[in-house]
Amino acid sequence: MEQMISLYQQQMSRLALAVRNHVPLIKRTYSKHLLLLGPETKSTTACIISKGLAKQYYRDIEGNEVITGFWRMNEVMLQPENFFLEVEAPEYTELLEETELDMFSLPALLAAETSNPQLRLKETIIHISRMRQRIHHELKNRDTVTALNYLDQLYPLNRISRKDIASYLGKAPGSISRGRRRDL
Repeated sequence: MEQMISLYQQQMSRLALAVRNHVPLIKRTYSKHLLLLGPETKSTTACIISKGLAKQYYRDIEGNEVITGFWRMNEVMLQPENFFLEVEAPEYTELLEETELDMFSLPALLAAETSNPQLRLKETIIHISRMRQRIHHELKNRDTVTALNYLDQLYPLNRISRKDIASYLGKAPGSISRGRRRDL
């Protein structure tokens, strides 16, 4: 698991650097709790988080948020189906704090890839998205203390609510508190 997390972080950093070096970016700052994407939104814009934190989720039948991922500084934030296929976003993307974004468009990304085929940006984004899903699946199948330790390597847990962490790990919020105390 540690190797997968390390590889994910390395590849995400390389991707963010490649996008910053080869794709035109537009800088924007958005306020806390802003909903960037919703399940009926189409967007060919993605971004790199320069400062801040975001979460991705869907709503279950009862209307509860089910967290499927987080994004932190220096990560490329997008939903691949929405970005590449221009279909409605399957999930919400919400900012957890005031966030600075370096935004880029699909046409700009594809133009950069056309002029520099060795970049393989689209392929890398899809690969990293699959890694994110695999890490999420692996974390959900770990005991609470182990999952929290691994998750802490990925995201600043002190800036994410216990409820959101519990939802992401598929655990009860109380187990997150107990898991944190046991780890101290």
